Amino acid sequence: MRPVLVVSLAGLLLGVACGSAVPRPDAADALWASGRWPGTTVSDLEKGRELFVARCAGCHNLPLPASKTPDEWLGVVDEMATVARLSAADRDAVARYLGAASERSRRPGG
Repeated sequence: MRPVLVVSLAGLLLGVACGSAVPRPDAADALWASGRWPGTTVSDLEKGRELFVARCAGCHNLPLPASKTPDEWLGVVDEMATVARLSAADRDAVARYLGAASERSRRPGG
């Protein structure tokens, strides 16, 4: 195998492995997010999750969404958006996902 292919394959496998530990959004997450960002859907949050896994795992281990509060995630995503080459819409999607997933961990039984 050529080195570039090996590195690309390793990055893909890392993203898949890390992605399995990152919670998938559900209706309760979308309900919470809609209170902060009206109209947010489970599909919107899933897009944010996919971007988080794809763009962030390429440079470092993915932090668990529960490791920060929703407001702390907004700051982190703003700081990392340029490095991760996120458009404004993608940055917003990742921030919504991380905020909702973080909030889930703070709910009773979450």
